Amino acid sequence: MRNGRPYAIKIAPAAVIAFAALAVGYGLGEQAQLGERDVQTVTQEVRRTGDAKRLCMTVKTGGRIDAITCQVLDGMTGELRCAQKSVLLQIVRHGDAYPADGNHRRTYRSLEARGYTQDVGYGRYAITTAGRRALQKDLS
Repeated sequence: MRNGRPYAIKIAPAAVIAFAALAVGYGLGEQAQLGERDVQTVTQEVRRTGDAKRLCMTVKTGGRIDAITCQVLDGMTGELRCAQKSVLLQIVRHGDAYPADGNHRRTYRSLEARGYTQDVGYGRYAITTAGRRALQKDLS
């Protein structure tokens, strides 16, 4: 006992702080996985929408998707299919049109991927100059 106070009372706050710091440090050390890192993988696949083909790359870290990017592949310069001609003719006759169902929507998207149509809002599509040229070329 020094100065009328037990020595343990002076040391107790320091011991409590040291023990708390040790407990917090141990808890954080358990959560941090030192030396272990998630593996990053890059996958490529070709996706088809109607007759449009896209090369899509997906970057994943662990189970989480970090990025997806798609590019339209060349090779869509061939002749128009019957459904595509029908859609372009319908747009020319009526000014604009919209897909009736899911299958029809794929045809509109493939034409949009080729640059022959464009979405003008509320799901309605209009023909572009390139679409008019392609239709005239195909019908002549």
